[in-house]
Amino acid sequence: MPRTGGWRTVALVVVATLSGSLAAQDDAPETRIASPRHGLTGNTQPGEDVEGGPLTEGEQLRRWTQLTEAEVNAVDPTFRHWVELIRTGRADKRIMRLYWYYRSRLAPFDRPVPEGWRARGIAVLRDAGRSRAASAAFELGRRERLATVESDVLGRLRGDAPAAGRTEIAGGIAARGVWVPIGPYDIAGRTTGLDRPAGEPDTLYAAVADGGVWRTRDAGQTWERLSDFEQTLSGGAILLDPTDPATIYFGTGEGNLAIDNYPGIGVLKSTDAGLTWSASNHFSSSVRRLAMHASEPSRIWAAGDDGCYVSTDAGATFSVVSAPGLPTGTGASDVLVRPDDPDRVYCAVWGGDVGGIYRSTDRGLSWTLLENGLPVAGSVGRISLAVHAANPDVMLAGVDESGGTIYKTVDAGDSWTVPNGGSLGYCGGQCWYDNVVGIDPVNPDLMYAGGVSAYRSLDGGANWAVMSSGVHVDHHHILTPTAGEVLLANDGGIYHSSNSGDSWVEWSLGMDTSQYYGICRHASNDYWAFGGTQDNGSHRRRQSDEWTQPLGGDGGMCMAGPDASDVIVGEFQNHNMQRSADDGASWFSANGGMGGGEPRSWIGILEVDPGNRNNMWTGRSRIYRSLDARATDWESVSGPLYFGLSVGAIAIAPSDSATVYAGFTAGGLYKTNDALDPSPSWTDIRDGAMPMTTVRRIAVHPDDRDTVYVVISGFGAQRIWKSDDGGATWQIRTGDLPDVPVNDMVVDGDNPGTLIVATDLAVFRSDDDGATWYGFSSGLPTAAAIEFTYNRDTGHLRVGTHGRSMWDWKPAVTTPVPVPDGLHAPGAPLRATRLDATTMRVQWDVTGTCVAQTYNLLYGDLDDVATRSYSGAECDIGNSGRADLPIPATASGNVFFVVTATDGAGTEGAHGYDDLGNPLAANGIGFCGVTGQDVLATCP
Repeated sequence: MPRTGGWRTVALVVVATLSGSLAAQDDAPETRIASPRHGLTGNTQPGEDVEGGPLTEGEQLRRWTQLTEAEVNAVDPTFRHWVELIRTGRADKRIMRLYWYYRSRLAPFDRPVPEGWRARGIAVLRDAGRSRAASAAFELGRRERLATVESDVLGRLRGDAPAAGRTEIAGGIAARGVWVPIGPYDIAGRTTGLDRPAGEPDTLYAAVADGGVWRTRDAGQTWERLSDFEQTLSGGAILLDPTDPATIYFGTGEGNLAIDNYPGIGVLKSTDAGLTWSASNHFSSSVRRLAMHASEPSRIWAAGDDGCYVSTDAGATFSVVSAPGLPTGTGASDVLVRPDDPDRVYCAVWGGDVGGIYRSTDRGLSWTLLENGLPVAGSVGRISLAVHAANPDVMLAGVDESGGTIYKTVDAGDSWTVPNGGSLGYCGGQCWYDNVVGIDPVNPDLMYAGGVSAYRSLDGGANWAVMSSGVHVDHHHILTPTAGEVLLANDGGIYHSSNSGDSWVEWSLGMDTSQYYGICRHASNDYWAFGGTQDNGSHRRRQSDEWTQPLGGDGGMCMAGPDASDVIVGEFQNHNMQRSADDGASWFSANGGMGGGEPRSWIGILEVDPGNRNNMWTGRSRIYRSLDARATDWESVSGPLYFGLSVGAIAIAPSDSATVYAGFTAGGLYKTNDALDPSPSWTDIRDGAMPMTTVRRIAVHPDDRDTVYVVISGFGAQRIWKSDDGGATWQIRTGDLPDVPVNDMVVDGDNPGTLIVATDLAVFRSDDDGATWYGFSSGLPTAAAIEFTYNRDTGHLRVGTHGRSMWDWKPAVTTPVPVPDGLHAPGAPLRATRLDATTMRVQWDVTGTCVAQTYNLLYGDLDDVATRSYSGAECDIGNSGRADLPIPATASGNVFFVVTATDGAGTEGAHGYDDLGNPLAANGIGFCGVTGQDVLATCP
């Protein structure tokens, strides 16, 4: 007899409907786009060596960066400010990161980011019906083409002439399948916020930069992803309701002024511990901090783009606090509510002429600038705040002054002192990026500060020392939940100490949150992987040692040499290249032959010739090549082709190594058919109708050097262009692709018309040469997809994301297979959770162990489980591992479930497993579940 103990029905869980969109700036009048011209940044000619003299960082960056008139006059005021800093020699690496990232997305600089682009893009990306219909049509057409090929083969055996226009095809990239994560899982990316429910020491919630919300319930041993498929994964802050830990507020949009701070949509709220989310109004594109008081959980404070904001309806809507004494129109870096008095609120205003700490004693109706002992308003940058839980009169302020100065008050802000007598310098010159403070909840003399490094004081701030026991640098949040306990969130994940910082344990192992700028593949080994990331260097994956970090710094793009050569070329910031001839064991400079004074990008382009991997290509304002992958020096094979601007994309025709295309910032596009000659000639092939914005990628058809696609970056323009004649004429192939930034493209040479694009909203696909598009992101989170690698010989497709590491496309199998149940075979047990009165969410096989063409959900009354009798079914529920379905009705109100895998013809595989782990026949009961709130289902 089956076991029935533990089966139950559960109470209704009410979930708010997901809503919200990415609003942008207010509409502004369009400005005329000026042509790029040389000399706007000074008199230095492109290519002139300016590195010999004693230049400041700002002056060097000015000379490296060729600006356009359109950029100087950009509609976006923040971007225009960054350009002015570059133009006047006052930029630093922070500004260059921001400029590099936003330049390609805002060009041609005459319009704001379109309002609601994320919501519209998600509607297409997650339209399961659209994707299933498109993939089914593709598979049908592919079978017809295969039948034609088979007919041709038989005809040839009979001696018949082949039919006109028929082409033999290989497998290509299957339309049905699932993206499977491959890691790394032990090199976490930037984490921006932490919170923990009271009384649950092993539970922790984390907000991750373009990685979403994560939760651990076993002290960092394992992690759950809670927001993978929401409109945005860009994390700025996280807050738990202290009166109800199942209520989570996720402040979206990172506000650390880094190159890759993706904008958010306001605040996402969950009332069921992260199962479902609803969006607030889009009040700010970044949320740096959230705060509330336990006595009034419906009132939530936020630090954002235009100051401090407040919600009085539990996070449904936020509005900027416009009250006497508190400035607006400039960002806020922190907000804090005094723990013993909800009327007392502190807001740290960031920069401008009014930057400083403001206090309200009447719940935000009026504000006062705190001045006694603090710097003059507007004289400092970013400020962070912390308050002592037991004695809230004691507070800390970490101030962007002289590299980081710690101020302290013992009278709730009436007066402030610098306990150590001067600047601590904990920010290392980048308080704009990482500046946080914390106080132990019991001992007011135990204080922490985080910038580049993490510091601790044991005597109330009089003396400080670096805590450097294996903790990653660049800190963004400090959490001190209990006496002697401290957690750090930084560019390398999460670190925990139970002894006031004497020693540390990494808590983020298992979080695949690396932020890739570029990835590359081995010539023949699909397991091997390499890629460069933000602040975590470049990563390599091999069978022998899995994931390692062989190259440091801010990683960039990369390329691997010929098979068995062990050559890798990688880079770090400002297009500084390194070469290894031993698969990353040792490295040496690979900048020889480059013009020192040339304009260059923060992340430079690197491309290997797919037809001859000894040939490597790169560019600054000139185009460079190396015809020996092992050589150190590059040779220039062009002059400054396009107003001295930087090369943004290079593509070598797989079928002809002599044909090379190059794209530039501001839209330049060139081609040569004699790339291997001593002095190649370059032809301007730009179509005058193309937008004057960055050429992000160029993709050449693998069998035809003259069929080429150009990917234009940014919003509001036709982003995909195609030429069938080597650039003589062009056609727009954007079709109905949502208005999202496109980062890369793969042309499937084995399936005519199949294009796959990586975007800031995951991956889309077209099977009709760009006329119509559908979501190609089954299983893939809504992180920015940055770059593909594709091995045509094996059909292996990989994508690197900026926030969710790397993923491999696993095509659906063509035969029925047994579905893992997580107990008798590798996989994850079924989870069924009630969302509302009529809908349940079913999750199965989330690890991608089994990849079928599609799945069916069969169900029956629990009273009939012994006879294995089903009473209903939901057919074709997709293959992503998750589906929202109607709640089935049975006589007893108790239900058992079976998930079955099917092939393309709908034939089902085994229905679960018996007690010995053997697959059951089609009438088995197998893999069962009940509608339960966050309950792992088990079989009776």
